[in-house]
Amino acid sequence: MGVTETWATDSILDSELDLEGYQKFRCDRQTCNRGGGVLIYVKDTLNPTEYQTKTLGLYGEHVWCQVGTLLIGVCYRSTNTAVVGQDNDSRLLEILHEVSDKHVLIMGDFNYPNIDWATWFR
Repeated sequence: MGVTETWATDSILDSELDLEGYQKFRCDRQTCNRGGGVLIYVKDTLNPTEYQTKTLGLYGEHVWCQVGTLLIGVCYRSTNTAVVGQDNDSRLLEILHEVSDKHVLIMGDFNYPNIDWATWFR
């Protein structure tokens, strides 16, 4: 299960977000701005492991884990340039390029309201 906009901060303990029978992977917003944050819950029996991208910390909120050969990611693409800076799109593309040679499931809130899904253009 992927969750965006957790609003979790370092003042919220892991134990407060635990779900019985699930392993949790989280990435909180690292600024004092409210909102943001992402979380993945994976059933314990699937034996998930944490996966760190090379671009960790270079892009807003994203978290990854691996289940077998499947890489699972949750991204939150904020439109708040005060939080993420001006090169938000290019940094997200770096992450997507990094994982593009793997079996991958990407979930999240990408905040692209003007995409024409019929033609795939913004």
